[in-house]
Amino acid sequence: AGVIMPYISGLSVNHLYGRKGFNTYMNAEAQKWKMVLKAKVAQAFPDVSLDAPVLVHVDGYFKDRRSTPDRDNLSKVILDSVALGLDRDNDKLLKYDTGDWDTGYSDPELIITLKVLE
Repeated sequence: AGVIMPYISGLSVNHLYGRKGFNTYMNAEAQKWKMVLKAKVAQAFPDVSLDAPVLVHVDGYFKDRRSTPDRDNLSKVILDSVALGLDRDNDKLLKYDTGDWDTGYSDPELIITLKVLE
């Protein structure tokens, strides 16, 4: 079973952060999305050990090719959110993998599944 999240355009690492002077900040919509994913991961995968390596698999369904993000550019926000949801300080034991990356969907979404690796 996976966690289903709506895809929003500001999640790509290219659009995730803004600057004000010397300060860097995450855009508000992405910050909210990140906290929702954190909560869903915590609820869906409560028994994952802190020291277990985990495969984070993402399938993406988008409106069209123009709105389809680069797979790697999404990894930062997804891995950070999953790490928070698993109550980890960082994402070093998380491995990122993508599967389906398809277009033609009116409601873009990401399906994120976790698998504990041996």
